[in-house]
This record gives sequence, structure tokens and C-alpha cells, in this order.
Amino acid sequence: MFSSVENHEKTSITLPVILLVVVVGAGIYVQRNFYHDDAYITLRYAQNWIDGNGLTWNVNEKPVEGFTSFLHLACLSVLGIFGMDLQLASQCIRLGALAGIIFYSWRYSKTQNNACNQMCLMLIPSSFGITAWAIGGLETTLFVLLLQMACWQFAASTSPNTKQSLATGLLFGAAALTRPEAGLFWALAVLFTPAMHRKTWKPSLAGLITGFMVLAGSYVCWRWSYFGELLPNTYHAKLTGLDSERLQDGFHYLHTFARTPAYLLVLAAGMTLQHCYRKTLSASVLYMFTSLVIFCCYIVFAGGDHMPAHRMLLVTLVPATWLINSRDHDRCPFKINGNKLAAIIFAIALLQMWLPITPGQWLENTRHIDRAAVDGRDVGIWLEANEPESLIAVNTAGSTPYFAASHQFIDMLGLNDATIARRDVSGIKPTTQWQELPGHGKGDGDYVLSRNPDLIILGPALGVSMADPWFLTDIELADSPAFKELYQEDIIQFTGQSGKRRTLRLYRRKQ
Repeated sequence: MFSSVENHEKTSITLPVILLVVVVGAGIYVQRNFYHDDAYITLRYAQNWIDGNGLTWNVNEKPVEGFTSFLHLACLSVLGIFGMDLQLASQCIRLGALAGIIFYSWRYSKTQNNACNQMCLMLIPSSFGITAWAIGGLETTLFVLLLQMACWQFAASTSPNTKQSLATGLLFGAAALTRPEAGLFWALAVLFTPAMHRKTWKPSLAGLITGFMVLAGSYVCWRWSYFGELLPNTYHAKLTGLDSERLQDGFHYLHTFARTPAYLLVLAAGMTLQHCYRKTLSASVLYMFTSLVIFCCYIVFAGGDHMPAHRMLLVTLVPATWLINSRDHDRCPFKINGNKLAAIIFAIALLQMWLPITPGQWLENTRHIDRAAVDGRDVGIWLEANEPESLIAVNTAGSTPYFAASHQFIDMLGLNDATIARRDVSGIKPTTQWQELPGHGKGDGDYVLSRNPDLIILGPALGVSMADPWFLTDIELADSPAFKELYQEDIIQFTGQSGKRRTLRLYRRKQ
């Protein structure tokens, strides 16, 4: 009798695991060529650090924190020191994080007393966005893993001691070193600790704060001493000021994700309402729901994101999945055995995995490498081979500077330039669709000219004519008499490493 029960439990767990591996493998295969241009920004910082030039985008310039994830960068640098190719290293880190998400979800599901709760095993790792960014170049999967461990451990602990709370605080701190938004989840955890851990709230609070400050607090102090700033340059480049258009973009980004299968935000809200109706609303449920709402509000404030697969909202799967699996299954009018569970979660997974192979504004670009990355790589390799060491102004701040490592660059969108990032452009109305993309609104034509760059590439990686400007700096340069007097157009044709015949349009400073 006990053997049959054991076998049934093993089947109810093993079958979903097998299906999960199949679905995740299929997702990685479909999106295997996806690698985003912005990932090369972090790779350039890592390479300069490995070479002994410090954490800087340009060698021999004042350091600027144009990267978002210090922990991801540090892991890359460690692997790079041992000789691993940095692009390969970045993919290994994220695939390792995806494996960690699967393993932790599986371990957490074993603590549940109902087969239906094991759906948490599938909801996060089978997401189209998680599999896309597991190979897409940025820190998304690592961030999701660390925040999943921190939030779920915090919510599951009823009476933690100081050591347990310290471990949770360290996880929140590590997540904050991966992306600063983790601080929102930690701050809410601090606020909810007295309600969730009533008997041990003082040692719990002490451990939670100490663990977070050991990592995140220490990094902020180091940032101040090294970069001379309390906030990263990315904040100034993307989040300063407030306007209605940015809020509209953020809301569009949010509701597009909310109405994407498997509708996890809607399901999470529904489960929270169910708790309210049945008067089973616990402090843990309230913490997760509050975290979900506040983070979504933050994304709206930030204006969303221009990258595919809803990169910035994937972390909402952490509280959403927990809320979906927090329902009282003992009061459910139907029971779900292992086979039925496997069928349900397999259907959900297939529904999510179908998305990357169907057309969609946020999804279709994950089926191939980012165009800016492909074009920028070819341009960077050509510049490295054919141009003497130069100062080059570009908008493509990832692949082109990474593959043209001996050159200095001006990031005309400001992500890696403190002057452009801090320019107030609130009174300047965008005149092109490219300026309306989140993080693409900054620029400063006069400042770029004052730096006397040898080459200027307007618009995308392969460049455009001044008659067809894309971004603010392009527009200001095109309107500048000094630019027209000092620079001349140069059109270059070459065959790139990708095998494509390329036409590079740039502006060269007259001798």
C-alpha cells in the first residue's frame, strides 16, 4: 500500500519534471540565436576590468556606471579571467540560473501538500520570456532566481531565527546587486516582518536588514568612492523627470504583458481576491500582492522597456506564481491527481512556448539575434581592422564598441556618458519614433561636437544620412552648421563577419 502511494507521488512529481525539461528545451531551441546588443555593454566593462583598466567603458576616462548588474558583471569577469569567451560565459551564467530556477521550483513544490501546488514548478521556468533571456545576454534569469529564493523563503518562514533571516537578507542583497529593483521587494519585506513574524520579529528584522546591508549597502558605499555617485548612470539616462507619454508607454507595456498567455498577473489578482472573499488573507499573501502591485507601478513609471519578451516584467512571475499556488486547495470543488496535473501544466507551458514562434510586438524578435548586435558586430570588427585608434560617436553602445576594443567611444544616448545622461530634455518633444523608445530620449549634439570625435555614426549601427536622423543627437547635429563644416560623409562597403555585404555610412572629421 505504502509502495503504491510512494510510486503515485513520484509519478506526480517526475512527469511534470520531464515535461518541463521538454518544454524548456524546446523554448531554448526556438530562441537559440537570440542575443541582445545591450549585453555587449557589460561585456566591454568586464573585458576592461579583466585587462586591469578598472570598471570603465572607455580606458583612461573617468569611470561611469553604465552597467545595471554588478553581480552579473563580476561573474563574467571571474570566468573571463580563466580564459572563457565572455559571450559564452554570459550564456553559461544565465543557463545556470535557469537550471537554478527549475531546481528551486522543484524543491519548493515538494514542500506543498497538494499536487495542484506543483504547478509552481512549471509557471516560471516554462515562460517564453525566461527561456528567451536565458540565452539573450542580460541578467534577467539570474535576477529572477535570486529574487525567487529571497521572496519565497521570506514568505515561507513562519518563525525564522536570526540566521535564517540573515540568509534571506543576503539573498535580497545579492538580488539588488543583480538589479537595483530588488530593493523594492526587500523594503516591503522589512515593513511586513512584524506582521508575518510576530513572535520573532525583532531578530528577524535584524537579520533581514543586516544581510541586505552587508551586500547592497557595501556596494553603494563602494559606488560612491569609485564612481562618485550614489545612483548609477543608467538612472539618469532613463528615469529622470516625469511625463505623460512615458507613463502611457509604461501602461501599454504592462497591459500587453497582462493579456499575454498564461495571464499570470490576472490569475494572481484573482487568487488574492479569493483570499479576501474567504477571509483567508494572510500577511504573506498581502506581502506578495503588494510587491506585485508596487513593482508594476514602478515599471509604468519607468516607461516600460524596448527589449522583447517583456524583460522587465518577468520578475513579476515570482510573486504571481506564489499567489496562484497560495489558494486553499482543500476547499477546491475538484481534485487533481498527478496525470491531470501534468496535462494542465503541459498545456499551460505549450501555450506560453507558442508565443515566441508567432508574430507579436514584444515576442517575434527573440527568434533571432538582435539586428543591432549583428550589424554592430560587423561594424566594430571593420573599425578595429581598418581605422587607427579613434574617438567614435555612436548610438549602438553595445556590439560596436565591444568588437572595436582599441577605440574610444561617445555613447550618444547617454547610458555610458554622464554629461548626456544628466541633460534635461523634458522640454524637447520627440520628433521620431526612435526617440520614443524607453532609454532612447537623451542626446546632446553640442556636447558631442565639443569632444571632437574622429568619426560619427548617426542612427543605427550601420549609420544613416543626416537627412534621416533617428535620435536627439542626430537631429541636433544635422541642424548644426559646425557639424556640416567640420565633417564629411563617407560611405564604405565591406563584407561583414556575418557574411553579409554591408554599407556603412559615417561622418569623418575633415583634416
